[in-house]
Amino acid sequence: MIREYIYAALFACWVFSTIGVGVWQRHDGALAQASKDQERFNQISADVLKQQKEANDIISRAAADQAALAQERDQFKTQLEAEHAQNQAISNALRDQYAHLQLRFQSAENRCGPSGASAVSTTSSTSLPTAPAECVIPDAIAGNLRQLTADADTLADNYRTCYQFVKGTK
Repeated sequence: MIREYIYAALFACWVFSTIGVGVWQRHDGALAQASKDQERFNQISADVLKQQKEANDIISRAAADQAALAQERDQFKTQLEAEHAQNQAISNALRDQYAHLQLRFQSAENRCGPSGASAVSTTSSTSLPTAPAECVIPDAIAGNLRQLTADADTLADNYRTCYQFVKGTK
């Protein structure tokens, strides 16, 4: 009967050793796989960090380029605004300089317009009948013509400024 116990004990040792070896090998394999996985994760993390750094460098360069371009555009806009103000000042000075002068024209005949016209002749009545007459345009019409000229000057200045801004900006 002891023999049976010995055989049972040997059988139990064999079963337990087989189970133990399997567990030990499985544990070793899992550790080896975990080590390989961790190396791969580290490599992926390093690649991601490298790509993030490259992307940040590209973004910072683009932002610097945009900032430089915006600063250049602002300087150009300031320069154009100064030129525009100078042009307006010149136009206003010329308009003020010529505002008190009368507008005149010469008529091919010795009269200023058809009968009943409001133009006034500045030539003496003693001049020859075929000599051209110098006529003064009435103040209301002259004022309208001056305003039209001032509006045209302002429009030309505004157009020139806008054109230079569009042409000069990048």
